[in-house]
Amino acid sequence: MIETSVPELPDEPTPEQCDAWIELSQMLSDPTLVADMRANAEDVWNHHVLDLAAWQEANEAVLARAKEIIARGLAPTSEAGQALARDWLETSARLLRREPDPEFRNWIRGKYALHDARAARYWELVAVMRGQSPHASPNREWAWITEAMRHHLSD
Repeated sequence: MIETSVPELPDEPTPEQCDAWIELSQMLSDPTLVADMRANAEDVWNHHVLDLAAWQEANEAVLARAKEIIARGLAPTSEAGQALARDWLETSARLLRREPDPEFRNWIRGKYALHDARAARYWELVAVMRGQSPHASPNREWAWITEAMRHHLSD
């Protein structure tokens, strides 16, 4: 997953792209970061998700919904945040061919506990490598979703 997510250095990179390339190279030399990112992507890349297109579509939908809720100034603990978390939990269970039962809730709670904050910087650097602003990555939305899920699963 990581190898497919790193863009190639352009033929004529900008200084920012060169800096991003160097920082990405340093990050990817850290085996703990690589292991954490692999663990976070395990379900998709180990084929637990049978319909990758549906998974990607669901990810885009939850990101768009989170972006809209964030724009309204609502917190992850708000009613809208908890509704999003509940829906995302049910969607994730369905796409992973599971039931959103206590066993699944415990499993997904562990997944959100594994989240490595360094991954946010990784995706910012990937955006720079692609010629985009580092803010083009959905880090803000995923951090908000993660907090909504942690709150929702804290019962």
